[in-house]
Amino acid sequence: MTMTDQHFLQQFENKTLNAEHFDHLGQLRLACLYLANYPEEQAIKRITFGISEYAKHLGAPEKFNYTQTVAVMKIIHVRMANPITHESNILNITQDMGSHESFSFDRFIKINSDLVTDLPELVALHYSEASLLSELAKQRFIAPDRAPFPIIEYPLETL
Repeated sequence: MTMTDQHFLQQFENKTLNAEHFDHLGQLRLACLYLANYPEEQAIKRITFGISEYAKHLGAPEKFNYTQTVAVMKIIHVRMANPITHESNILNITQDMGSHESFSFDRFIKINSDLVTDLPELVALHYSEASLLSELAKQRFIAPDRAPFPIIEYPLETL
């Protein structure tokens, strides 16, 4: 990635980001950057509003799915908050990630490559196709109809 994270966010928020940078990897990058810099609720508000507006700007508002966007954010947030809890992580790389201040999207994706290769399957663990593709799901968040999202547990000293 040649564009800095700050430049990427700025262009996205100003709707000047070239669509070629907003492919699947670009959307994962955006999700990770928001979650690394904002509490989950605020990150979700920013990304859902931003992607909805960006899709309208590109003339493709029908491509935005609110529930799918939130589901991806929740899946990523669990991975960021609990980096050693899923089987595809490599412990020494995870320990090297450090705090959110030193977050590296490239390292995160290296550890969590299934987000690139298998994201629809990960979302399908929580949602049936009928539920996820419903008109209601496109417009607002609906709860999973399969498995709930994991709850993130924080150590007491971080409160």
